[in-house]
Amino acid sequence: PPGWIQFCQDYRSECKGGTTQPRDIVLSQRAWRDLVKVKQWVDETVKPMTDKEHWGVIDHWDLPTDGYGDCEDYVLEKRHILINAGWPRSARRTAPARSAMRSPALSSAPDLPVNRGPGDRVRFSGASKGNP
Repeated sequence: PPGWIQFCQDYRSECKGGTTQPRDIVLSQRAWRDLVKVKQWVDETVKPMTDKEHWGVIDHWDLPTDGYGDCEDYVLEKRHILINAGWPRSARRTAPARSAMRSPALSSAPDLPVNRGPGDRVRFSGASKGNP
């Protein structure tokens, strides 16, 4: 998506990656607890605000360094925290998530898939309770 391209231009270190990094992780009880803890912290800490209200544009991907963001910013923050905690960057890629419950304008919001093996993913949505 165009927002991801702009994000990677603004935050080059967030998008770098090597082909030697493992792509899959073992989703142990500890790893699951870490995922849940990060998700809860971000969902409780970041306050929802649309890109139009926040940046004056329809779509802008950014880390919510000022405490405000929309669904993709929630996902980017969760990804950022997990990468800084040592999780392999290539095991957590953002991906569009489609939902029939969303309006057509919001039919696609980013997810944070965690790859556990071929064809086996756990997805954490950026559209959390209270999120736009």
